[in-house]
Amino acid sequence: MAALLPPERLLFLPLKARGFKSAHVETEVGTVHALAAPGRGPLPPIVLLHGLSSAAVHLAPLLEPLRKHARAVIALDLPGHGDSQIPKDGLTPESLERGMIQAIDQIAPGDCVVFGNSLGGAAALRFTLARPGRVRGLVLVSPAGAPMSDHQFETFRKSVSIDSHQSAKDFVDRVFVRPPWPRSMLAWGTQQKFAAPSVRSLLSATRAEHQFSAHEVRSVDTPTLLVWPKGDRVFPVGCREFFATHLRGATVLEPEGVGHSPYLEDAEGLLRSMIPWMHAAVTSSKDAADVTASHQQAVRL
Repeated sequence: MAALLPPERLLFLPLKARGFKSAHVETEVGTVHALAAPGRGPLPPIVLLHGLSSAAVHLAPLLEPLRKHARAVIALDLPGHGDSQIPKDGLTPESLERGMIQAIDQIAPGDCVVFGNSLGGAAALRFTLARPGRVRGLVLVSPAGAPMSDHQFETFRKSVSIDSHQSAKDFVDRVFVRPPWPRSMLAWGTQQKFAAPSVRSLLSATRAEHQFSAHEVRSVDTPTLLVWPKGDRVFPVGCREFFATHLRGATVLEPEGVGHSPYLEDAEGLLRSMIPWMHAAVTSSKDAADVTASHQQAVRL
């Protein structure tokens, strides 16, 4: 299993006290772990995907509040992260994608709303491209995967190759505007997480050609909310412009005062934007599906 640090284990306790349970599903790349709980709302199940070196427990600020809006809330540990297994041949973009898709197919086999931050944003977009008819709403928060030049890509790879306490502190400063924990504690945890074999394997295996093409992104017709905080300093500026330009009809939000993972700095603010949008998106996608179904029936008649 991919190891969680001891302090991260403590984040499970309040979630489990509120009814979240661990689920384990088998995929061709190994066992994938998720935290899941039933909800009390009308939306389809909401599936949440975390960023590089992170885990499902770090999405805790969003999980309980979303339960009253959806039939279920599910936070996945991506392959090679959290309590999910590391693929036996090492974590690569391909194995992460296969394991993620197969896990969601089993845990949320019907319609769903998908949320993803950073690496999880790229994974959410890959899932939507693979299962377009099932995703009723897509929330992307500073998603990874925008094309970069060779120079930009190598500069980015170097920026996330955390190999010292100082480079970890520099990374923390790029991720957060207002760190939720002491900077030194975050830097220590960041250095430990980025030293994990699965993270190093994924970074080593990732190439510029793994990034999205404009054609792929333009083909997404799922209602999409793109959140790109003004305080985000992890990806080059052009990455935000790529997604904002090519995600057709996406609603674009640029919250102030937060960085790359805004749910860790201002979860309430992010939820105030997300929740009304999700309700409207699911309604509009259902109306569109009903119109399509009616048209197909009329054609058959």
